[in-house]
Amino acid sequence: MCWAMLDISSALLAIPTMLCLCRESLEAYGNQVINLVKVLMGILSKGLGLESSRLEEAFGGDEAQVVLRVNHYPRCQQPDLVMGLSPHSDGSAMTVLLHDEVEGLQVKKDDAWWMVKPIPGALIVNMGDMMQLVSNGRFMSMEHRAVVSSGTERISIVVFYAPTANAILGPIGIDQHHAIYKSIKYGDYLATYMNKELKGKERINSLLK
Repeated sequence: MCWAMLDISSALLAIPTMLCLCRESLEAYGNQVINLVKVLMGILSKGLGLESSRLEEAFGGDEAQVVLRVNHYPRCQQPDLVMGLSPHSDGSAMTVLLHDEVEGLQVKKDDAWWMVKPIPGALIVNMGDMMQLVSNGRFMSMEHRAVVSSGTERISIVVFYAPTANAILGPIGIDQHHAIYKSIKYGDYLATYMNKELKGKERINSLLK
């Protein structure tokens, strides 16, 4: 796996000793999440009627990209006027989230926003845009956002599992006449994703035929 660790919380950066102590734990946690993702990839592949290794191979196998990010959302006196993270779906294939006991993650369903109730020790697994693409819409990426609180800060740890930059991705395991999405090189998709404002599911929807 191609590892990267980004956006470590500002609170940790201010204390070098704490950062050093946390790094080993974060790397160990990230490796366990990778193992989980591989298991889930096999299950999802079978759900699509494919060999268990097919999705992992499509995303690059051992060369797939894994990014771990720690998000820190400080308290805000006027939370109704601030958005912690704008509505979007992830550009990855799969995202695994661990967050604390503070509410803040919301998902969109039936044009309404629903707060995700934290469960101690539970992981949240989101399908990303690339999973929606290769499954031809059978596994949909989730539009979500983060809101802030006036009472307490919130911390979350996110692991993004993404294809290699050179991977050419499109619907897998179906007659291409029935494909509803266009194929794209993941590096090109990511460049567009990173260079534009987060705006719902606009990017993945732009690949509809």
